[in-house]
Amino acid sequence: MRVCHILTNPYSYDNRVRKECEHLVSMGFDVHVVALKSDATHKAFEVINGVKVHRTDGRSPLLATLGRLLVRIPLALSGRSDWVGRSVGNVIRVVRVNFVQESSFRGKVSKLMRMIRLVYPKNLIQRKSAHSEDELEEALREEVAFTPGQKLKVVVLLSAGVFLAPFLFIGFLASKILFFVFGKLNRSLKPLARLIRRKFNNLIPQYVRRLNYLEKALYLQADVYQANDWDTLGVTYLSSKIVGSNFVYDSHELYDESFPNRKSLLQRAYIRALEQFYARRAAEVVTVSNEIARVLKQRYRLRNAPIVVRNIQPLVKFEKSDDDHSFHDLIGVENEMRIVVYAGLITNGRGLEELLRAATLMDESAVVVIMGPSRGYDEHLKRIASEMGVLNKKVYILDPVPPDKLPCLLQDAYVGVITTPTSVLSYYYGLSNKMFSYVQSGVPIISIDHPEKASFIRTFDVGLLIQDNRPECIADAVNYLISSPWERDRLSKNCLEAAANEINWQKEVQKYERVYVRMYERLLFGKPLTQTDQPIGEAAC
Repeated sequence: MRVCHILTNPYSYDNRVRKECEHLVSMGFDVHVVALKSDATHKAFEVINGVKVHRTDGRSPLLATLGRLLVRIPLALSGRSDWVGRSVGNVIRVVRVNFVQESSFRGKVSKLMRMIRLVYPKNLIQRKSAHSEDELEEALREEVAFTPGQKLKVVVLLSAGVFLAPFLFIGFLASKILFFVFGKLNRSLKPLARLIRRKFNNLIPQYVRRLNYLEKALYLQADVYQANDWDTLGVTYLSSKIVGSNFVYDSHELYDESFPNRKSLLQRAYIRALEQFYARRAAEVVTVSNEIARVLKQRYRLRNAPIVVRNIQPLVKFEKSDDDHSFHDLIGVENEMRIVVYAGLITNGRGLEELLRAATLMDESAVVVIMGPSRGYDEHLKRIASEMGVLNKKVYILDPVPPDKLPCLLQDAYVGVITTPTSVLSYYYGLSNKMFSYVQSGVPIISIDHPEKASFIRTFDVGLLIQDNRPECIADAVNYLISSPWERDRLSKNCLEAAANEINWQKEVQKYERVYVRMYERLLFGKPLTQTDQPIGEAAC
């Protein structure tokens, strides 16, 4: 069975998707991934642990030429650029060489389709396993005939794309002219023109990228497509309908409720409507926590509750080598100091400012370490810590470490904290990946009393719950564990027992495996024979 995952990142650092794909390979499936080629370091095709990764950068020569032309028109109208004449000549040359000089009408249409990345490939892959790049390239050259139904679907899809593209460019051109005219006539209208321009600037690259994703996904002719994140649902659904296969939706969070201050009400309504339309048509829906599964089932009126597959790391035995530095050596403090660690994405909306303020209220033997990918937000935190006079004294902000090195460092931590606020529903209902890393390293957790996190901590008795992320609450919990080392040792022992028995990917992936066993049964017999799994806490749904 051929499986195709679709995602909008390069795949290399998507830990959840990598674990899922590699397990499907171990089950004997032919696994492909359509991913984003975000920079020159990513290969267009490579095989990673048996997973065949196809990347697209979303570029199209004709669309790029037209886009550059339209961007420069306002400058040309103002007399500040003579670039427009040369660009018109470039467009005419591209069309003449690739379209007019083609002899047959069919050839002209094919060339034009390929220029705007709307073409459906002439040759489809046969459904056979390709275990190497050479075998894959050989398989790509083999022809498989279209069925009449597939031909009709492709014609309708391409026709819609051909008619939609000019309207996008007209809107793009109008936005540029409006920005130029409004900027000249009235400064009060300039923000409106800037908003329109930004929307169309984002719309066209996204449109082209989706078409590239669709082309590659159709080219693979998979038996099962899997959408990872809401923004791949459209491509995944269209691919499955045209090819005549099924698709799975893996919802990693409540997308319309994540970063609500960055999304307008219209954007959130759009995400919710799109997710509802496609999720109800998916053969299986997978998500990351019981509470999110309950919300998705109630909100979208799903027939079956989503399958909960938590994003837990594989349990590995690790021992420190002579080359591995301790956490204390890394930040340059004495071994007697107690390290309070936050290991995760450094961004706003995670309560990290409150953690900095809590550091000033903690015991003298405690230091706070914040580490992880930051996207520039770490500089903001460093400024705050510097103004408070605690940077590199009471608070240390570090760059991320390789995933294989993180468990060795976390072993030296005294306690791990999760300070995400209650106001963001996606965090409120979700399970933080940091919790699993802390537990597998034997580090007790201090977390805000969110439903899913509270249930996890109470079930395994691996930490303390606090009312909210006020600095006083965080500091009181840390100081309690410092003053009660026997309690900290008891919680640490519970962490290691939970990791050995249940909190590991080897145990969790069995639920994901059963999803694809049912998909395989559906392919062979037309319906799944295995009973549908219900997530923990299904009675709440």
